[in-house]
Amino acid sequence: MKRDTITYDPEKEEEARSRWYLGPRDKFVLKIVKKFTDLNASKIILDAGCGTGGVISSLPSTGILKVGNDMSSRSLDLGMKSSRITNGIQASNTHLPFKDEIFDISISSEVLEHVGDDLSALKELCRVTKHRIILTVPAHRYLWTDSDDILLHQRRYSKSELSDLIKKADMRIVKLKPYGIVPGLLVILYKLLKGTKTKTVKGTRKKDLPLGTRFEIPKPVEDILRNLFLFDLWLSSKGLLPWGHSWWACIEKTKGT
Repeated sequence: MKRDTITYDPEKEEEARSRWYLGPRDKFVLKIVKKFTDLNASKIILDAGCGTGGVISSLPSTGILKVGNDMSSRSLDLGMKSSRITNGIQASNTHLPFKDEIFDISISSEVLEHVGDDLSALKELCRVTKHRIILTVPAHRYLWTDSDDILLHQRRYSKSELSDLIKKADMRIVKLKPYGIVPGLLVILYKLLKGTKTKTVKGTRKKDLPLGTRFEIPKPVEDILRNLFLFDLWLSSKGLLPWGHSWWACIEKTKGT
C-alpha cells in the first residue's frame, strides 16, 4: 500500500526549494491566496500537508495564527527547526484533528494526489474551513513519469476529474486554471528523450530523486528556467495560460453546507 508521503528525505525538499521550480511555485501559491482570499480578515489559516513549510512560512506573521499539518514527522521537525513552521501537527488529511470551521482559510498545495481517498481529504478540508480553500494538484495523466512514482502520486487530474471531485465535496469552484507550461514542456522533453534512450541530458543524474532535483543544471540555465517559469506563473495568475503541468483552484462552500 502506498503511503501519503514522499519517499525521499525531507532535506531533498530543501534542495529543491533552492532550484528554479519549487521556490517560485510556493510564492505563486501565496499570490493566489492573496488574490482570492481576505488575509486581513483572517485570524487562523491551515496549510494542510505543509511539508517543511515552504508555503506557510510566506504568509503574514502579524495577527494570523498559522497551523500546518503533515503525515511526515521528519518534514514537520525540519520545518520547525528552520522556523518556517511555528504550529505543526502530525495528522492525516483524511482525519484532521480540528473543530468544524475553525480555519478562516485553508491551503492544500500538491497534496490530494498523494492521498488514496482524495474525496475524504477534500471533505475534511471543507469541514474545518469557514470560507475559501486554495488547491494545487498535478495535471494530465499523459505527463506521468517515474518522478510521479518516486513522489508516490496516486493520480494526476484532468480538469473534469478535479471539477467533479470538488463538486462531490459540496464545494463550488470560484476559479480553476492551469499553470506550469515550462515544467510541462520539460516533462514532455524528458519523456521523449527517455523513450529514445539517448543520453542527451548533460549533468550528473541522481537516482531515485524527483525530476526537480535529479539533474545538475548550470547556473545560467537555472536562471533562464527560473525567469521563464516566473513569467509562466504571472500569466497563469492572470488566467492567460491555455495549458500547464498543474492546476490551481480557489473553491468555497456551496450554500447550505
